[in-house]
Amino acid sequence: MKKVINFLFLLSLTICFSFCTNKNYTPTDYPKGQITFGNGGGMMGAVKEYTLLENGTMFSKANMGAEYEALKKIDSKMVNQLFDNIDFLKINDIQLNDPGNRYYFIQLKGKDMDHKITWGGGKDVPKNLKTFYSILNHLTKSES
Repeated sequence: MKKVINFLFLLSLTICFSFCTNKNYTPTDYPKGQITFGNGGGMMGAVKEYTLLENGTMFSKANMGAEYEALKKIDSKMVNQLFDNIDFLKINDIQLNDPGNRYYFIQLKGKDMDHKITWGGGKDVPKNLKTFYSILNHLTKSES
C-alpha cells in the first residue's frame, strides 16, 4: 500500500511539473499580441526591427532573414500600458502606407489582427503615431 501511495505521489508531481514548464516563444510562433516596429532603407537598405510580445519579451532583428535575438524582459506594467495605448491612441485605426527612401513602421499582431503602418514618404504622420513610435523606440534604447 505504501508503494502505491509513493508511486501516485511521484506520478502527480511529474504531471504537475510537466504542466508548469514555460515555452520560450519567438515572434514567429507567439500566439498572443505583439508589437513590431523599426526602420529601414537608406543607402544600404538595412532594416532594424524590434518585436515586443505581450508576455514582455522583446526581440531584435537586423535585416530580412536574420535570426531574432532576445533582449531583456520588459516590466509587465509597462507592457500592459503599451498594449492599452494601442486602443487609447487609436493606432489600429491609422491607415498609412507611405514608405520613403528612409521609412518607419509599426505592425500590430494578435489572434485576429495584423495591421501594418509605414511612413517616411512625405505624407503627414499623425501625432499619436509619432508619440507611440517614440515611446517604443525609447524603450529599445533603455533595454538594449
